[in-house]
Amino acid sequence: MSNGKTPFELEDDDEAARPARQPKPAPVYDDPPEATYVEEPDVDTRTVSERLGKDRPRGDEVIGPPEDWPRESFSYPVRGKGITIMASVVLIMCPLDIMGAFGVARFPAWVLKLVALTFILRGQLRLIGSSAAGHDVPKGWEKALEFNSDAMKRWAAFMGMFMFALVPGWVLIIVDLVEPGLLVLGIGSMYVSVLALGGALEDPRLKLPWNAIPWMLRRPHLCVLGSLGWWALGLTEYALAKSYGSSLGWISIESVVLRVVNAYLVLWSARMLGVMGRSWKQS
Repeated sequence: MSNGKTPFELEDDDEAARPARQPKPAPVYDDPPEATYVEEPDVDTRTVSERLGKDRPRGDEVIGPPEDWPRESFSYPVRGKGITIMASVVLIMCPLDIMGAFGVARFPAWVLKLVALTFILRGQLRLIGSSAAGHDVPKGWEKALEFNSDAMKRWAAFMGMFMFALVPGWVLIIVDLVEPGLLVLGIGSMYVSVLALGGALEDPRLKLPWNAIPWMLRRPHLCVLGSLGWWALGLTEYALAKSYGSSLGWISIESVVLRVVNAYLVLWSARMLGVMGRSWKQS
């Protein structure tokens, strides 16, 4: 059984008898799935307050004034919830005005008015901030009713600067230096307008004199118009104090008329300052 080449080599082991070795088939791979590219979603980096329209968006962008400015400002107080806001001011202040007509209740009425005016002016700051953020309807007034330590600290600081800017003018008027007093009071009112804008935007840089004074010089008309709401508050109290002693019916009518005008000017002056604030770069 040997082929004569190698002992014990079987005949079947002859190379010629071996079947040809088939090449190993190449592996077959399924085509890989086409790569799918998922577009990354845009990430909103705004804070919750900014998304809800409660705060002005951060950034360097300058928001231009609204269309038909400044004529559109005259309808601002009656847009959206503006009428509700003005009605709330009238309904809160008029009973206190009537209460002050009674001599024994006059001092408590003034104390309650100061508390009410605190929330009214805080609401005005919220309107300034929302208008500066680009809103064209009164928005954010209800936030003035919230209590938190940071907000109250900012409010106390603003009121301190408010008194610091206005008291010198009043002192001059009291000592019969009326004309210089009115001039100082007017300049102080303009400065307070810029302070109010800084408080509304929560930007302390606007409270610094070297930032506030250029605004007063470049936009004196807006600073003056922005203070009309506060002038109206003071003149309303002065007019009502002069009317005490008149009939209760006359005081009631006078109170309603003056408070409606007062509430309108508070909202309108907030619009003036808010639109002025649109040109301020926060970052």
